[in-house]
Amino acid sequence: MICENVQELEITNMIFNLSNSSINSNISQSFLNITNNITTIVDHIIIPVFTLSFVVEVLFSCFV
Repeated sequence: MICENVQELEITNMIFNLSNSSINSNISQSFLNITNNITTIVDHIIIPVFTLSFVVEVLFSCFV
């Protein structure tokens, strides 16, 4: 009886570990996707805007 219970416990533990690891991998994958999106936004929007503003500033300082 005790042996059967232990075996059942081990099986449920295995199942729980499997599901837990898949949840963790999903979370880390989505986090990676979010950080990728943020770096893309920074690369394509924020850096060009700053560069543009800097260029405009330098041009104005040259003319004035």
